[in-house]
Amino acid sequence: MKVGTLIARLRKNYDLDQDVMAFVIGSEYKESKAGVFDRAVEIWDSEDILSVFQDYLNDLYIDAEFQVTKDEQAEDAVDSYLNDLAEAELNEQNV
Repeated sequence: MKVGTLIARLRKNYDLDQDVMAFVIGSEYKESKAGVFDRAVEIWDSEDILSVFQDYLNDLYIDAEFQVTKDEQAEDAVDSYLNDLAEAELNEQNV
């Protein structure tokens, strides 16, 4: 895919302030014989290689959900502890 095509696709499908994950490799990636990078782009565009990356991204997303859930649970535990502490302090003052 050409850079112009990529930019057009991004503009068409995404808001400019939207967060995205991107993976871009340009022809400067690796020095090679003439035509090798062009052929690699043809293979990338014509085969279902993207599914391998989609599987990886799904795993990454599941890991991120797990971490966010753990963070929320830790925050809830701290909040609960602080509430219990404040309640105990109020009870001591009222005794």
